Amino acid sequence: MLRLRTTATASVLVLAGAIGMAWWMSAWPRMHDRATEAAVAARVQQQRQHTEPARPQARRSHAVSHPVVKTAVAKPPAPPAPVYAPSPSYPIEALVERRGGVVTLHVSVNGQGKVTAVKVADSSGDPQLDASARTTMRQWRFQPPADHQPTEFDYPVVFRVGSASATR
Repeated sequence: MLRLRTTATASVLVLAGAIGMAWWMSAWPRMHDRATEAAVAARVQQQRQHTEPARPQARRSHAVSHPVVKTAVAKPPAPPAPVYAPSPSYPIEALVERRGGVVTLHVSVNGQGKVTAVKVADSSGDPQLDASARTTMRQWRFQPPADHQPTEFDYPVVFRVGSASATR
């Protein structure tokens, strides 16, 4: 009788530990990727600014002075806040081979916040990671835009194996 209770207790403890570990592993990327996603978004924005073609400077005539007119460049609207955002599954082959990367997705959202189209704007270089990110993004739901008009935006998805300190 003692052996049966000990085995049952050990089984329950192992099961509780497995459930806790599964919850922790599924929540871990969400807890640590916000800073990484912000850094990636800033880097993508910086790269876009550097890749824009430089405008040739107009020659100035000393005889006629023209007023300088500054035009305001409209910032793209901020992406709506996600309401339902499951983490993408990490392909087993990529996980075993410790492949990672950043996939930038171009996402179209309708007036109700449902994702209508997803395209890979900037690939991670791994088709399996790109496909996983694209498939998962189709399941996401966002806050409906204030004007209830469809919107499009780029969204980075980070795939990382190991701890944050190991990738630095």
